[in-house]
Amino acid sequence: MVKGHKTNNHDSESGATELSRSP
Repeated sequence: MVKGHKTNNHDSESGATELSRSP
């Protein structure tokens, strides 16, 4: 799964993880 897509997909649980790694 692309992390970049996760940024736009906040609906996915992975999106929340993406926010944690993003500064």
